[in-house]
Amino acid sequence: MDPSGLNPLAHFTELDLLPRAIFSIGAALFVTALFFRNLRLGLLGVGLVFAGIALKFTFDVVYRDQGEARKLHVAWEVAIQLVLAIMLAAGCLYVAFYSYRHQELPGCLRPTPHPGASPLIVTL
Repeated sequence: MDPSGLNPLAHFTELDLLPRAIFSIGAALFVTALFFRNLRLGLLGVGLVFAGIALKFTFDVVYRDQGEARKLHVAWEVAIQLVLAIMLAAGCLYVAFYSYRHQELPGCLRPTPHPGASPLIVTL
């Protein structure tokens, strides 16, 4: 068995240095949030993970064709993934900022109380 195939960080090899650093910081914040049960820290971590992925897609959206000199091509599949990653990163970071600033979730994400139900406690 080839020991190079057992590398647990093999999926990080296609990330460049800056997206890898942002992704790693976001992942560390997310794992820390799981231990401390902190919603804000978890959303910040997930937002940074998506920001790192969006930065990687930004690097990959425009490429040069090897056969034709000085001709740029746009990878539209990557452009769609870039827009989706930016939207997810912006959404997670907005909710993390809003909950930090106002000490509660935005109105569209608050649980609706049911008659006779006990109040739901969400730790921010």
